[in-house]
Amino acid sequence: MNKFAYDTLGASRDLEAAGMERRQAEAVAIAIARREGNLATKSDLNLLRTEVKFDISKVKFDITEIRLDMKAQFRWVISMQVVVAFAVITLVYAIVQ
Repeated sequence: MNKFAYDTLGASRDLEAAGMERRQAEAVAIAIARREGNLATKSDLNLLRTEVKFDISKVKFDITEIRLDMKAQFRWVISMQVVVAFAVITLVYAIVQ
């Protein structure tokens, strides 16, 4: 729950002092107060920032794991190609002899 404090009476008095009619000033102040639940505080933004940083860290970690896995698979594929090439050379040599 948002802990935003909004003084509707004070706001309506400020609006009235600025030249707005009392009924309009009260209506505007009440409308703003109703939107209160949708306002973010600094604390809300700091929490969101922390969560986003954590999520980015997780993604970076996952990317690193994927890269390491891909390197391992690439090494295995290259190794198998060397083994197959050696087997083909050995077979050709045996046939030629």
